Formats: sequence, C-alpha cells, structure tokens
Amino acid sequence: MRFYKDSQNRYQVEAYSLSQMDYKIGWYMLELRYRNLIIDERLLNFLDGGRALVPSPNLSSISIDLQGASYYYLYKNSLDYLLLEFLSTVFPVNDRYSIQKFKESIVILENEEEKDELHSKLNSIMTSNQIEEYISPSDDEIEKWHKHLIRKFPKTSVNEVGYMLKQTKATQLFNDIRAPLKTP
Repeated sequence: MRFYKDSQNRYQVEAYSLSQMDYKIGWYMLELRYRNLIIDERLLNFLDGGRALVPSPNLSSISIDLQGASYYYLYKNSLDYLLLEFLSTVFPVNDRYSIQKFKESIVILENEEEKDELHSKLNSIMTSNQIEEYISPSDDEIEKWHKHLIRKFPKTSVNEVGYMLKQTKATQLFNDIRAPLKTP
C-alpha cells in the first residue's frame, strides 16, 4: 500500500463533512499494490480535523428530473466499505464519534439492487415536486450555514451551501424511508 496527499484541487467541505466538529476535508490517495504493480486506487478523506480516515463515498442523483438532488452512499459489498471497516478498526487515530457521524451522513446500502428498490420506493410515495420541496433548504438555513462556513472557507458560495444542504436532506430522506426496508 502507498498513501499520499491527493494533488487534485478538490472541495474543502462536502455535505457529509457538515456533521463533523471540523468541516474541512483532507484528500488522500491510497494505492493498493503488489510489488510495483498498482492494483487499485482509492480516494480517502481525513474528516473532523484528522480524527477519522474514511473512503470518499460515491455520489448519486435521486432523479434526472430533480436538479441538484443527490446524495452520497457506500455499498456494504464494496471495497470502499471494507476499507471503512478496516480503517475504523486498525487506524489508531480514528475517532468512533467521527466515524459514526460520517456513517449517518451518507446512505449505506447492501448493494445496487437495494439502491434501485430505494429509488422505486421513494418515487412510489412522493412526486418529484414533493421530493424537491422536502429536500430544498430554506433561505434562513442557507444563510445561517453560509455565515458559519465563510469564516473558515471564505470562497464558499451561497449556491454551494444550498447544494450541500440539499444533499444532506436527500440523504436523510433516503435513510428515513430505508429504515422500514431493512431486514432484521
């Protein structure tokens, strides 16, 4: 394995980091290697001021019809989820609270089939307009978060804050409707 700081210019804050005490994300790459052969590469995030090292989650849209309606997720049957569990156990700095907050700020799905079921369930109980209304943050919420974030991240725009809050609400919506679908 080889671990190094990612050189790409990436966002300092994402929707899934808003639940942390320190919102700033540190971006790193993990190369899985066999001798000199790179087998796979994974993007990792240091969250909460370096208290948690987690794989960067996947991003999915709710629907083509809904502008900017997306959420972050991981599949339990993926290498990223195994890596999350591995890092949570063996990485000495990982804080359980930060890891728990990360898990709550994304949707953790069994597999792609469950993701499809979840999308179908959502579309059967809510129209696109209802979903849009549910996940759209109020102007007051956006203003409050924007004032809070620009102190540390002055380049963060109001639109970016609105988008992150929309993602946060979409994640919460999926986690709420997912609860009854979980099998014991």
